[in-house]
Amino acid sequence: MTDLAGSNRLQEGPLLANAHAVWYQRTMSAYFIAQYVVNDAELYQTYSQGAGPTIGAHGGELIAFDIAAETIEGNPPGPQTVILKFESVEKAKQWYNSPDYQKVVGKRLASTTGFAIISESMRLG
Repeated sequence: MTDLAGSNRLQEGPLLANAHAVWYQRTMSAYFIAQYVVNDAELYQTYSQGAGPTIGAHGGELIAFDIAAETIEGNPPGPQTVILKFESVEKAKQWYNSPDYQKVVGKRLASTTGFAIISESMRLG
């Protein structure tokens, strides 16, 4: 069907929604998002030195590292925010559970107070 601008775009509806769902499933990135306060800077530094190389080795990409993220809603545990991007949830979990990362993650857990999640870029239900 042609719209007013002469485009041959698909109309919104179940077919288009299904096409979007299939496309998202094939291209869905996943994000590891951590937000915390650092309680032991020295121990956290040793964590950072060990964790950094594991990210790229597992196909991850550092998207954001902010030691003073601005809160605009709610009560986060702290201002430090880290966002990593992976090809998929499976790849993010492979990185997180890898022997390389597991060797150092305890240092982050011991030196910070906060949380970490893995989120897909789009999950529609």
